[in-house]
Amino acid sequence: MRILFLTMVCWCVIVSSKAQFKVDAQLRVRSEYRDGVKALMDDSKTPALVTAQRTRLNFQYHDERVEIYISFNDARVWGESEIASNQSKVGLYQAYVKYGLNSNFNIKVGRQVLNYDKKRLLADKNWNTAGASHDIALMQFKLNKLESHLGFAYGNDADKVVESDYSVKQYKYLIFWWWNYAFDNSNQLSLMNIVDGNQKTMDYKTVYARATSGFLLTAKEGRFSFDLSSYVQYGKHVTGQKIMAYLFQFSPSVKISEALTFSLGYERLSGNDATRPESKYRAFSTLYGSGHTYHGSMDYFTDIPKHTLGGGLQDVYFKTIVRASEKITINAALHNFRLGNKVLANDPADESKLVADYQLGTELDMTMMYKFYTKSDLTIGYSTLVPSKTMALLKGGDSSRSQHWFYLSVRFMPELFKM
Repeated sequence: MRILFLTMVCWCVIVSSKAQFKVDAQLRVRSEYRDGVKALMDDSKTPALVTAQRTRLNFQYHDERVEIYISFNDARVWGESEIASNQSKVGLYQAYVKYGLNSNFNIKVGRQVLNYDKKRLLADKNWNTAGASHDIALMQFKLNKLESHLGFAYGNDADKVVESDYSVKQYKYLIFWWWNYAFDNSNQLSLMNIVDGNQKTMDYKTVYARATSGFLLTAKEGRFSFDLSSYVQYGKHVTGQKIMAYLFQFSPSVKISEALTFSLGYERLSGNDATRPESKYRAFSTLYGSGHTYHGSMDYFTDIPKHTLGGGLQDVYFKTIVRASEKITINAALHNFRLGNKVLANDPADESKLVADYQLGTELDMTMMYKFYTKSDLTIGYSTLVPSKTMALLKGGDSSRSQHWFYLSVRFMPELFKM
């Protein structure tokens, strides 16, 4: 009776305040046949069949000035725990409050996802089963065509009274300042500045600041559009070495019809020259962005410095989108990957070849999404990679063997309650 009484009281408060309350959910099950994902296969290895499931339950309340959002997330691989296990894996994915001081200025505090500039440097990484969220405070300003966000986060690995070693493998602090000016709905310019502090290993008193600054320009005229972005990275690497790195990307598109769009693109992420050690670190990091979105679906380059041995990356690609019907969309992308700078071959059998060939491989990604029901979809994907010997140098495995990946994903996103 007490629970019923409290529920009725809350109901009356919500109704009387003319607030809105919504509960929705997401359940995604994805099965993958991995025969060359993230690393090259060879004949000594057996492809894996893995099914991962994500379950989310989201609560949202908002009135004229306050929004409260809470999202619980359970991410698991089928079979990783015993069927009779009672170990909970439910975690807090998002939990924030947003307060509007006026119609132009908001403060948003708590655990939340960050998605900016097409997920290049800050992204929710929702391809992964768990996703990514940040404990951060944001100030959001919007006036006519101009919008600006200022964010600040400072982390600790425990509730402590004095600073000590930070054992979590992520930034110690994060500050970013984002500006966006919308000339109209199709033409926008974004400016981004990010500073992340990374603690020196086992030395909590030393935190190295790394800065990333740049822009994204999106433009459209008739059937033609393009994205142009460029970022520079400076400050200090986690090792204390000075950084001077860059990213450049250009991608024009043409919309042939309502059902067909083509795009070309070129991206270059700078890297170190292994034959000429320098005082500066030149391998560009995409920080906390989505590598899966940009550099091939098989996830060979989600951490560019690490996955290219610091050599950087060049990506020339061709993409097409086919909207076969209101319910069916087909995507295809062809990537050619090359190193951005010189990497040592490390081939003791050939002392004359000290530098690895720049060519890494060609990847083909294809997906088909079918919206079979309200807020529900089915996606089928297939990717294949033809690697080079240099890819085997970076990733191990057999470069003479083609690599394959197939997945089937079903997603339900029902709205459970709204008032």
